[in-house]
Amino acid sequence: HFEFKSPKAASDHLAALERKGYIARRTSKARNIEIPKELSPLGIPLISRVPADTPLLDVENIESSLDWSSVFGDRDEKFAVHMRDNSMRDAGIEEGDYVVVSGAADVEDGSLAAVAVDDTPLVRRIFLQDDTVRLVPEGDGGEEQTLDSEEDDVRVLGAVKGIVRRI
Repeated sequence: HFEFKSPKAASDHLAALERKGYIARRTSKARNIEIPKELSPLGIPLISRVPADTPLLDVENIESSLDWSSVFGDRDEKFAVHMRDNSMRDAGIEEGDYVVVSGAADVEDGSLAAVAVDDTPLVRRIFLQDDTVRLVPEGDGGEEQTLDSEEDDVRVLGAVKGIVRRI
């Protein structure tokens, strides 16, 4: 507890936080305190400068924050597939990468997509021809497959939007 003696003390502290850029207040809202996006704990701070006389993550050094929606767009049915092999290495996707997929995006013929074959998620270059789905790996491991979308247990999950790689 802050043990303020009056509501004015709390108001003064909020005003000071607003002046310093740590919060924003909107007068037209009932719950009017917002944390600026660049200070959100949900993202990684993106710094624009590193002066010697201030702490690295001081608010003046933070340009914005890097979060999933700023990199990959809205959260419209996004999910990730963990690559367990190098079958897409020539497409720039390596074992251990997390492939971000949009389940809401249309998958175009010849594009990278996530598919489920026998309940196993795969990332492949996909070619759609009538009732067949051709899955083409681009790297070591994995083999090209041509599956009947009516008879085989294959389901197109969504279009690849990017990768997250840990180094």
